[in-house]
Amino acid sequence: MSFAQHFIHIGYINNSFIGVLTDPKTYPDFEALRDANFFISRPDPVHLFEPDSLKKRTPTTNQKLVRDYVVKTYDFVIASLENLNDQDLILGEEKEKPWYLGGHTNLDLILRGESHTSHHRAQAILYLKMKGIIPPGYSKHNTL
Repeated sequence: MSFAQHFIHIGYINNSFIGVLTDPKTYPDFEALRDANFFISRPDPVHLFEPDSLKKRTPTTNQKLVRDYVVKTYDFVIASLENLNDQDLILGEEKEKPWYLGGHTNLDLILRGESHTSHHRAQAILYLKMKGIIPPGYSKHNTL
C-alpha cells in the first residue's frame, strides 16, 4: 500500500468495525458489509492488491482528500463510542457478521480497531523514516 492508502485503509476499517458494532442490521459476509449505509465515502475505492489505484492528482490534493477522510472516520468512531455504555461492550458476540469478525463482542471490535490502527501507524512511521523524514512524536515524552 502507498502511504496514503495506509491511512484510507485505517479509516475504512475503523468505519467498518464501529459500523458493525452500532448498526442494528446484520452483515453475513463482506459483500453485504461493503454496501452498508454507515460507510463514509472514500476519496478513491482502495484495492489493497493494486497499490497504485489512487487517482493521479497533485500530492497536495491527495493529502487533503485523505486527511479529510481520516478525520471524518475518526469523528464517526468517536461519536459512536460516546453513545455506548458498559453493558453495550459485552454484547455483540452472537450478532451475525462476516467470518473474520465472528464471535467478537463489541469491546473486541473496538480493541481490534485500535490494534489495527497501531499496526498501520507503525508501518507509516517506518515508511517516513525510510524516506529520511522524522515523524512527529505521539506524546511530549516520545520525540523520535
